[in-house]
Amino acid sequence: MKSKARSSRGRHLPHPLLPLLLCVLLVGVLITVGLARRSFDESAKQSTSIESTTPSSASVGNVIEATTPEGAVSSSGGHTTEIVYGVDPTVNGLTIDQKIDRSLTLPGIKGVLRGAVTGDPTTHTVPKGGGSRFTWTVVDFPFRVTAFLGPVEAPYPIGVAITLRIVDLSEDVNAGQSGQTFGVAAGDDLFVYVRNQGVIGGGNTGTILVASQAYDVFTLRNGVVYGKGEWASFAEPLATFEKHFTH
Repeated sequence: MKSKARSSRGRHLPHPLLPLLLCVLLVGVLITVGLARRSFDESAKQSTSIESTTPSSASVGNVIEATTPEGAVSSSGGHTTEIVYGVDPTVNGLTIDQKIDRSLTLPGIKGVLRGAVTGDPTTHTVPKGGGSRFTWTVVDFPFRVTAFLGPVEAPYPIGVAITLRIVDLSEDVNAGQSGQTFGVAAGDDLFVYVRNQGVIGGGNTGTILVASQAYDVFTLRNGVVYGKGEWASFAEPLATFEKHFTH
């Protein structure tokens, strides 16, 4: 009898509130994990959104172009600068020659560079930047500058040889992978808009001029200037075309 009594006194029975405390602790852990996961998901969602739609590159067509900051994460997962399109109400209803006439009033547009395509193109890729694994497919043409029309000093000296770089964004604004050339070929006499292209195709440099839309490029044939792409119906005598940029 003595040994039984001693054995009962030596055994520690569970506290009646212990199961409740364990339940409370488990619920707290689950809530903490849930909040952490939600915070992570929201951060990931924000990082894949476009961070800015403030235009850094004006459009001369029917759309406004805006670029995200370099290094922003695109919807396809690559760090790049993307183009965001929206209707520009100020050009709705204008004819093509009226759009050209007002183009110098838009930010980032300096004028048009005239030059001759002196050789065959080279197609290659350039990184989109920001540590992205994605690239632009670009087509480089040797281009000799012969004139500049615009209200500012010529951004490229007359007579120098530069690279006309075409990055076709006409069909897929997020890709720039087509390798199309807007019909440009060796021997062409061209006018090309000099405008802020952001980091598209590596951007404009002292030796490279980027064209990313068909309406950036005009062809001069037999004294007449012709448009391309959505401006393919445009045709004006050279003297008339020049007046858009010299008035």
